Formats: sequence, C-alpha cells, structure tokens
Amino acid sequence: MKYPIWYTEKGMTGGTIGWQYCFLLAIHPDYKGDEGLRQHELTHIAQWAFTALLVGGILFVGVYFLAKFIPWTYGITMGLIATGAHGALYARLPAYRFWCEVMAFKKQLRYYPDDRALKFADFISRNYKLDVSFAEALERLRS
Repeated sequence: MKYPIWYTEKGMTGGTIGWQYCFLLAIHPDYKGDEGLRQHELTHIAQWAFTALLVGGILFVGVYFLAKFIPWTYGITMGLIATGAHGALYARLPAYRFWCEVMAFKKQLRYYPDDRALKFADFISRNYKLDVSFAEALERLRS
C-alpha cells in the first residue's frame, strides 16, 4: 500500500508543486505520477516523525522525572506539542532547513534517469530563504 497523497492545487503557490504538513502529503495533480517528488515529500514526513519522537521523548522523560505529580495526560499533551518541533526548527533554523531540503532532494534524485542535481541546487539556493550559494548546494547534493 502506498502512502496516501492528497492531489490538490491548494497551497501550491510560487512554484510549489508539493508540500508536507506533519503526516499530510499533498502533490499538485499535474505531478501525480512523479515518484521522485513523492519520495521528496515522504522524506520530509520522516524528518517530521523523527523530530516529533525525539522532542516528545525528551519532553516526556522531563515530565516523568521532574514532575511525577503531573498526570500522564500532561505528558501526552507535551508529546502532541512536540509534533510541531520539525516545523518550528525548519522555519527558524536555516541550517536545519538546508539539511532537510538537501536530504529530500538527494532522495528525489534517485528516481530520475537524468541528473537533476543542477536544477535542484538552483531550487535550494534560490527558493528556501537560505544564505547558500548554488555551488554549496550542489556540493551538498553530490556528497
């Protein structure tokens, strides 16, 4: 079974053809068969899940050891708050955003017969509010 995808034009602005929010994955209908794009967005879902588990685990352990008197529901609530960790890190830390996009584009590159590293390095250097050069993005994609 393939991961469920919402095919929509909603939220597709400024050249966006796919997006991920928590565990939701959306792809523009014109790119329905683009496995590379699907894998790119699935990589972001994996990044979100890992970050949520890591931050949720840290919060849960902190709540457990530092405040045993707080009900378990508080720990669960803290875990739910942790689900926003990836988005917060992505929005506020350019180095994390750069790492996330490089990993996602590296995964995407594997699904095309031609080399799109130049195109993707251009995307990374121009479209993600990063202070990285084309050469730096290309080097990271090829490393």
